[in-house]
Amino acid sequence: MSPNPEKILVLVRHAHRDTTSRKADNGLSNKGQKQALEIKKELASKFMNEAPLLVSSPKLRCIETLEPLAEALGKKVKSNDLLDEAAPDESTSELIGRIQEFLDWWKTKAPKVTVACSHGDWLPEAYGLLTGKQMDLTKGSWALLALYSGKVHRQESSANRDH
Repeated sequence: MSPNPEKILVLVRHAHRDTTSRKADNGLSNKGQKQALEIKKELASKFMNEAPLLVSSPKLRCIETLEPLAEALGKKVKSNDLLDEAAPDESTSELIGRIQEFLDWWKTKAPKVTVACSHGDWLPEAYGLLTGKQMDLTKGSWALLALYSGKVHRQESSANRDH
């Protein structure tokens, strides 16, 4: 990481979900649990001294993705409806408005380090709004963004893996 960013945002795509029932708010599959442990391994040492805020979509698969990291850091995962995937009746402009509301909050009110777990529809939009670039995260991957003088830069990311 470059020295002294004003803020850091780690965008995490939830790990592989249990697909037993697509209509249920399932948690993680065995594969997803392994991915969540990998996220913990990759991020815990980075932020051990930072006391990051861990926020998640209210969906169980997102919360469970961050729980191993939370346990390693002695933190709790906080649910935030702004991070939820698009509702069936939500328009694209409404979703983007919700994403922008979260990003405005992050820039102005969040602590120095925030780790946010969300979904495959939410994350590319957020990344684009922050950087003006495109990036798709595969399940169980993350991107670390840093804010310098009002401009957001990608610092690093996990391998875009889907194992």
